Amino acid sequence: MLVRRVLTAATLVACLVSGLPVATSAADVVPATAPYFAEPSVSPDHSEIAFLSSGDVWSVPSSGGTARLLAATGGFARRPLFSPDGKRLAFFSTQPGASGVYVLTLDGGALRRLTHDDQPGDLSAWSADGRFIYFSSVSHNIS
Repeated sequence: MLVRRVLTAATLVACLVSGLPVATSAADVVPATAPYFAEPSVSPDHSEIAFLSSGDVWSVPSSGGTARLLAATGGFARRPLFSPDGKRLAFFSTQPGASGVYVLTLDGGALRRLTHDDQPGDLSAWSADGRFIYFSSVSHNIS
């Protein structure tokens, strides 16, 4: 009984901090469905942290607070990277039929697909001036 109360309290605290939905009873606390947080990326001014949860891209103030959904990908996002000026966020999405590198404008929410290749890829970095995104792909791998 004490273990169930501790798990419920820990889940409630984690959900309140993250801004994700809160389980309403101890019976709702199921480790297999607990949210996960992965691949954090800190903005250049250190004010925001982008991260992945349930395949989508989220952001939370680095000082703490409520997380907000930036991009619901319909698949699984990977490797969010802030641009050097902190105004855009690049990520790779594996959504069916539309996998590729995407760039999200953070102040307006405009989402732009940069690559049109359904093969897996990975983001490496932004160029220092923010004009280019470096990524790798296995699409035309000749090895």
